[in-house]
Amino acid sequence: MEKQEEVEADELGWQDKVHVMSDVHVGCVPKVTSCMTIFCIAQPVSAPSGSDNCARKRWDPETCFEERELKNVEYEGDGCVGNIGAHDDNGDLILLRRPKRHRRIRSITSQEAITIYHQLTTPLPTVGLQIWRGALLLADFILDTQRSSQLFHDVNAIELGAGTGITGIVMAKTAKRIFITDRDADILDNCTRNVLANSSLCPNGEGSVQVRKLDWLQPWPPVASCDIEDRGEQEVVWDETAYFWSDEDLEDAKSASVLLAGDVVYSPELTKAFFEILDKIMAFGSKKTLFLTLEKRFNFSVDELDVVAHGYNHFRSYFHIRGACKGLTLQDASVPNKPQWKFEGRKIPTEQVQKYIVEYERGKDLELWEITRCQCQEQCDKSY
Repeated sequence: MEKQEEVEADELGWQDKVHVMSDVHVGCVPKVTSCMTIFCIAQPVSAPSGSDNCARKRWDPETCFEERELKNVEYEGDGCVGNIGAHDDNGDLILLRRPKRHRRIRSITSQEAITIYHQLTTPLPTVGLQIWRGALLLADFILDTQRSSQLFHDVNAIELGAGTGITGIVMAKTAKRIFITDRDADILDNCTRNVLANSSLCPNGEGSVQVRKLDWLQPWPPVASCDIEDRGEQEVVWDETAYFWSDEDLEDAKSASVLLAGDVVYSPELTKAFFEILDKIMAFGSKKTLFLTLEKRFNFSVDELDVVAHGYNHFRSYFHIRGACKGLTLQDASVPNKPQWKFEGRKIPTEQVQKYIVEYERGKDLELWEITRCQCQEQCDKSY
């Protein structure tokens, strides 16, 4: 038994030794200590008059910011060193270098900014201390929805696997109450720090934003604690009991209508645990809708001799496209037993989401999904 435990420990030990870096941080000098990034919320510029609705949705605000001049005193090269197509004595091509000039810098006209404390690199178990593109896309979607509809106004919401908490902080701009949840104490402490740093973005006060511990492998709802004390506004909480749920919290969670999850799909085991806890939360109280972002991550498979996205395929196996269950009856044994019939989803085109946060690039592998509990599954629950 001891040897088996040692082997399992060795197999899992690499996760603590290998550090990973989010694409958001590529180009930065890696640091072990905490960093701070200020994300500006820009107001998208309207599409030209006469454009149709589709063109307006595709209008990219990043290319429409007011520009200002800033002298570039660090540009390398004093001017043109050769003509295009010319070669040196060794036959090497001489590249044309741009002379010193004034560089155009986009200035953001927004008056809002989000301050996020985070790390640049982490071991795999603590990737929640980094900022990921999926979280920024989800934040953009929330900002766009807050501006164009009342869907996220005056609602109770829960963020699952919050990481730095940036998505929940954006949601707090219009939500009645938002629960920012994660598992590890270090991540929860960092979330609390970020919530305090962005208290000005919470019109309903800091009490409307609660950082809570939620372990996907533990039962839901969690046991309520009566020992949660109110803390000072400027105090960062280091006591893990402060992240326990109260009876009032659970009542608000029961009435929550919006669930959020940004880039939580990267491990088959965690994906399985995520959908298991999602099933319990969605069956808890009022009807709930999940808005989830993820990034397809490809790896070369020796078995298939091809580049595949196994994590993404595993994620997609837990739900079906909305409307695919039409025609199924309760007598169909596949309805209550197969996991893909528990949830139904609809992919939201990312090009229809305005870009408010400019400090990241959207790739073609970033996806945004709207997921609900399948109606046929709800009928099955009522019949049993």
